[in-house]
Amino acid sequence: MDNCCKALGDCIRQARKEAQLTQAQLAEKLEIDTRTLSNLENYNANPKFTTLCHIIKSLNLNPQQIFYPELNGNQANLTNFNELLSGCSSGETETLFAACKEILSTMRSSYGNNLHT
Repeated sequence: MDNCCKALGDCIRQARKEAQLTQAQLAEKLEIDTRTLSNLENYNANPKFTTLCHIIKSLNLNPQQIFYPELNGNQANLTNFNELLSGCSSGETETLFAACKEILSTMRSSYGNNLHT
């Protein structure tokens, strides 16, 4: 089994469950057959590129998690953080950066450099 197929299936299943949808409901929303959705979630299908794009956009999936499942948690968090910041204005980014620096400074002074949470 291809790592990307597993990653895609896991991402779809997680998004479906978070949205509290059945496979039939999500398949209808995505305009695909329920069997196709089931096969995707169970790592038994490779969707067409246009279908894959539609799924990623409709479910607001992170393509990094699908195409680069080998990224460790920290790299995935950095990617997610970067995506979050990319939707911010310049002023918001500057404010968030300053706040993050202060929070990190406070955390490090409280816990030292041994903070692994």
